[in-house]
Amino acid sequence: IVAILGFDDRAFTSGRGNGDDILLDAPRIAERDFHAEERLGLLNLLSASSDAVLVTCNGFDVTNNKELPMAVPLAELTDAIAGVIAAGPEVAAPKPVLIRHARQLTDPVNFGVVSQNESKNVVKAVDGAFTFDPVAAVVARRIIDVAGEQPVEMAWPDYEWDLTEFDRSSLSIEDLVKAIKKPAELYLRERMQISLPSEERSSDDQIGLWPDKREYSIIGSELVRAKRAGADLSDQRHLRQLMGGVPIGAVGDRFWATIGEEVDAMLAVEGVDFSAEVAVPIELSIEDAGIFDTIEVGAKQVLEIAFSKASGRHFVRPWLQLAALAMAEPGRVREAIVIARSEKKNETVAVDRFVLAGESEADRLASATRVLTFALGVHQRALCSPLPLFEYASWADLTKSSHVNTGLNSDLKNPSAAAIFGGRTFADFTNPADVFNDLHPIDEGFAKTGTRFQAYARALQDCFKETTVKR
Repeated sequence: IVAILGFDDRAFTSGRGNGDDILLDAPRIAERDFHAEERLGLLNLLSASSDAVLVTCNGFDVTNNKELPMAVPLAELTDAIAGVIAAGPEVAAPKPVLIRHARQLTDPVNFGVVSQNESKNVVKAVDGAFTFDPVAAVVARRIIDVAGEQPVEMAWPDYEWDLTEFDRSSLSIEDLVKAIKKPAELYLRERMQISLPSEERSSDDQIGLWPDKREYSIIGSELVRAKRAGADLSDQRHLRQLMGGVPIGAVGDRFWATIGEEVDAMLAVEGVDFSAEVAVPIELSIEDAGIFDTIEVGAKQVLEIAFSKASGRHFVRPWLQLAALAMAEPGRVREAIVIARSEKKNETVAVDRFVLAGESEADRLASATRVLTFALGVHQRALCSPLPLFEYASWADLTKSSHVNTGLNSDLKNPSAAAIFGGRTFADFTNPADVFNDLHPIDEGFAKTGTRFQAYARALQDCFKETTVKR
């Protein structure tokens, strides 16, 4: 038995030219013929075998799955054998000449299961299993059995809080912001030790007529930061065009004019000091956690500029910053100013202003303590359980399912949230039979009424309303 492994066209590199060798382009008598030598070598191997010959080669490109042609000598050999079988006395009982074996070792087609893919002809050409690994048959059988089972949703476990397992002695404000906005990421990454691949936005040869919402927001945020820093926006435009992804020509001029007007409108809001900011150190200790950070703020304001549609999610960072600043500097009263893009047709900019609730310093400290205690509570529970708390949907009006579903459409694009909650809608989260409906023991004293999704959304919205006063 003779086996030839990897009889591919590119495997023969013994002297073949690439078109630049003039001697190979004009061969002479008595010079080596590499093509003939390949055929002679194959013929010698065939002559040396007495029982069987097995030749393997790549049938499909591993990078793009396109079918690859056989090497010329091998193609000629298969044609010759097929011709002999068709003309000789063995035509009534033909033997297999070309078998397309699945790349996957445990593909059921290798063990007699007919595949819907007609190119996989193992079961048609071989009477029996076509594999060298006996364990592969066991794995293939399990694959077939599992395929017939009803899918079961993964049950994400709850854990009891253990002070020794997670170090919360030096949290930042941003850690708490992420816990409130995307607790699913915290649960998967820190508790379950699961890192999901992020979606890399590759460059595209095609330039769209207009950037999508995400890219538009990124460009706008960059322009706002650049203008606040005193940079020339024409330089930012030139840099962005070199990077690609933005329209050019007349459409590009219209794009830059439109986004420039929005940037100017945001930085022209009355009663806002866009320049004078100082760094305020934060060193707080609340229960088992420590909050250490440095916040860049004005003397009388905490500014948040979000180059995206106005939403309650933009309140989280300035809300927590106000609370931390109130505890670090009790005698100073600051106002949070949130500037975002307006959803109204006749308005470009939406501005929200709020302060911590309380007429006296003691009352404001009580509000600040409640805010940070709430944030730390969410952070603690997110390390123990998959919380149905979302960046968009949990700020929506819970009496209007369409508003909640619109928010969920955005929230469940996050890989971590999608991995845990799938494609759930508001109806699913309020369904008594849903696994995320009932409150868990870890929710006691924190989220109280309604389903688990409703309870956490109400806890978030109520805490914000009761600890702030809008202006």
